[in-house]
Amino acid sequence: MNPFTNPCLVLLGSYLFAAFFPVNNFNESFLKILQFAVNDLLIVLVVFAVIRTPKDLKTVVGYLSVAVTIALLYGLFSYVTASNPIVDVEIALAASQTEEMKMLSYLNSERGIRLQSLFMSPFIFSLTIVSYLYLILIIHYYFKSILKKYGRYVPYLILLVAISVFLSNSRSAIVPFVMVTPLLLLKMPERYRTSITVGAVLAVVVLPLVVDKLTILTSVFDAQSRDVAGSSLSMRETQYTIALNSFFESPVFGHGLGYTRTLRDSNYDLYGAESVWIPILVEQGVVGVVLYVLFFAGLVFADKFKGKRLVVMAIPVYYLLLVTMNGAVTISLYIVFLALVILYKLFFYYDVWRKYKCSS
Repeated sequence: MNPFTNPCLVLLGSYLFAAFFPVNNFNESFLKILQFAVNDLLIVLVVFAVIRTPKDLKTVVGYLSVAVTIALLYGLFSYVTASNPIVDVEIALAASQTEEMKMLSYLNSERGIRLQSLFMSPFIFSLTIVSYLYLILIIHYYFKSILKKYGRYVPYLILLVAISVFLSNSRSAIVPFVMVTPLLLLKMPERYRTSITVGAVLAVVVLPLVVDKLTILTSVFDAQSRDVAGSSLSMRETQYTIALNSFFESPVFGHGLGYTRTLRDSNYDLYGAESVWIPILVEQGVVGVVLYVLFFAGLVFADKFKGKRLVVMAIPVYYLLLVTMNGAVTISLYIVFLALVILYKLFFYYDVWRKYKCSS
């Protein structure tokens, strides 16, 4: 039985419920929900179903590793060459001028080139590579035999992912990475704990070289900052004020899917609604917030994660921190969900093997 089915139904149900009284076109809302269900939930549930042996699991991890490695190397290539041919093609195929401008903004902005690799934004790129990194760290900690040949490359993966996250020039990606990664490494073997010390020393060494980049992080707390485009703390406070005023008009069930766009039309300061909680509060109310939290709780509290939840939680916690700071990846659950499914299957097969060993 798939332990993730009920959490998925809870999350999907919350969106379907809100779609019955949308402000925008019902057909448009329903199509978006369907797209989300297929791309971010159903595909992962299918992966869960087709992984029936440890060999299948190794194959999935292997292909995922190849894909992420290509993305990391291509990301560095695009940064060094200051070009991104693949995104150039996507821009040429963009359905609207709005989408084209959105993609262009990530290629060259006031912050410089924002590393996005093969993805549509630096947020989704960072979410993908960090989720993969945490997955590999947990696998290497509990199941060394799976990565026996490649274990010595794990420190290099940590370094490569860290460099890529910082080159994203995104506060929403960097701050959660700096907060969560050291806590996860502390749960790892001694050799990984030293990575924190080495990283701290390197940070001190390179600080004079990147001091001008620190405004990317500090500007979010400076209400007067205009050095970096994006949301300061003051702007985020304004957005939450607008959202909460709307929320209190319909606190239980919200105003329905699509209302955030309507609210933005009459409140320009809402701008990009820079947090996942803003559209959830406005469109789905308290019910939506509770069901959203229950979805993640359902993922983490799966039976096979018992005794390991503090480690497994690193993946969804990074995601939640990121989307709390930036709502641009609210539908990018795929890699987070996939990483947790892979971990569940690993713990499942380990328990089966242990029971078989004890009975024989």
